[in-house]
Amino acid sequence: KSQKLKVKSEGCGISECENILDKWILARLNQLIIEVSAGMKSYNIPKAVRPIDEFINDFSTWYLRRSRERFKSDDIKDKQSALNTTKYVLVELSKVMAPFTPFIAEQIWQKVSGYNFKDENKSVHLEAWPEQSEITKSELQIIKEMEQVRKIVELGLAKRDEAGIKVRQVLSQLRITNYELRDEYKTLIMDELNVKDVIAKKGGDELKVELDTNITDELKLEGLKREIVRLVNNLRKNAGLTIKDKIILSWQSDSEMIKNVFAKMSNELKKDTLSDEIIESGDSEEVKVNGEKVKLGIKKV
Repeated sequence: KSQKLKVKSEGCGISECENILDKWILARLNQLIIEVSAGMKSYNIPKAVRPIDEFINDFSTWYLRRSRERFKSDDIKDKQSALNTTKYVLVELSKVMAPFTPFIAEQIWQKVSGYNFKDENKSVHLEAWPEQSEITKSELQIIKEMEQVRKIVELGLAKRDEAGIKVRQVLSQLRITNYELRDEYKTLIMDELNVKDVIAKKGGDELKVELDTNITDELKLEGLKREIVRLVNNLRKNAGLTIKDKIILSWQSDSEMIKNVFAKMSNELKKDTLSDEIIESGDSEEVKVNGEKVKLGIKKV
């Protein structure tokens, strides 16, 4: 019981969270608990299990992916909210999974709770079933709005495919017609579609989206920066580094575009690649970034 209260206190309630992602995943968690509980009470196992798979997909492909930058953010309050919410959701999810996938649920619960199999009297299977409350209008609204946001993203990605423009290439604007979008969702769409602005107009017809596909020199530089960040982070991953590890990033290129990226966006590159220092050096492997040749290397600090 004390552990349950401890973990519960680390999550934020729907009305207390400031980030819409936290509000949404907690609303989905409550919805999950209600649906699984109803299936179990009626002895309908397929009905009880199906929502778990759907929730895990939402949690991993939307919440965690969209929160990656939050986990290493300079905004301490938002970073802590993301970490606390993630921990709370994993603990509660492991309890919901326990009757159906006992070993995986136990592994998750032990690791996230911090017991790590050190106390034989502590187990997810000895925990009480997660508390549930009737889903509120506010929770239903957030769930519905997030569904619309994800539909907008899907339509926007389709427009990129039509134009043959990679997601890593920054674009100036996305225009949404026939939908009134709350400001707290705009950042999600901007990040997911890699656009600098979102304009929404209310209307009564079918939801439509249009991308401004004009790519200026400034936007080309931003696209190159994102591609370089991706390549460097792949080098970090291949080297077995974590977000706690800082690096020295080395580069060399004859391309004026690449030189401009490192000259004008060094601070952003440092932040996005967790680099303490960026140096110009040719002692590394050559790769192509949007057709431009550059040598990239990393060294753990």
